[in-house]
Amino acid sequence: MGRTASLGVAAGVSRPEPSVGVPIDLTSGSGRAVLWGIASEDLNVNLVSWSSGEGVDEHTNTARDVLVIVTSGQLAITIDDHRHALASQECIIIPKGSKRVLRAGNDGVRYLTVHWRRPPMTVDPPQR
Repeated sequence: MGRTASLGVAAGVSRPEPSVGVPIDLTSGSGRAVLWGIASEDLNVNLVSWSSGEGVDEHTNTARDVLVIVTSGQLAITIDDHRHALASQECIIIPKGSKRVLRAGNDGVRYLTVHWRRPPMTVDPPQR
């Protein structure tokens, strides 16, 4: 398999600064992993790019359904052991609570993820 990572902005990535209410060029940005992310009061959107064989290892998101929209290239996505091949201009909704693996095809991939905005993380003090 190729390189894998958790979804986080990679070092050395050229990131445009998208703004809510302003058109965003989906071909902008370069690098790998999350190229940019934007949040409104209700939504989170991320533009993600991977080279051939790279992607996101198996994980489960129990908080939100996620819409994945392939803007270029190909994406192999496995949801609860069911493999799907998505091409440019195709999308899929990943249900919350499902196991998922995302892997770029031979020509790499660029895709958007869209989901309801998550509340800020909090850290509870240890229980004694």
